[in-house]
Amino acid sequence: MEEAQVDSIYDEYKDFMAEIKPYFLIVIGMEKGDKAKLEKEVVIPARDKHVPAIEKFLAKSGSGYLVGKSVTWADLVISDSLATWETFVPSFLDGHSEVKKFVERIRELPNIKKWISERPKTPF
Repeated sequence: MEEAQVDSIYDEYKDFMAEIKPYFLIVIGMEKGDKAKLEKEVVIPARDKHVPAIEKFLAKSGSGYLVGKSVTWADLVISDSLATWETFVPSFLDGHSEVKKFVERIRELPNIKKWISERPKTPF
């Protein structure tokens, strides 16, 4: 059952990523376009549409993780992606304090924290 829930939350997150792909392509230099306009017209509305689903999963689990009582691959992937989005749009998680705490919680896991401090510095 938990595997299906993990797949479900990740499918929701993939929908979000598909919606904001045009902005991402501009940020990474693969496309040209008006980044500020897409942030306002695409990224923020997509965030407001999809981040509440993450909030619901966190509230339902009550554990600080998306599903169940321990970290899953979806926690790792989604928290890392959200942290990256905060580098692109610093106010990205404003108004979503539980999701922000979730990202911080995952990044504070000992092995994750160690990797973050030691990994090569890259744009992503």
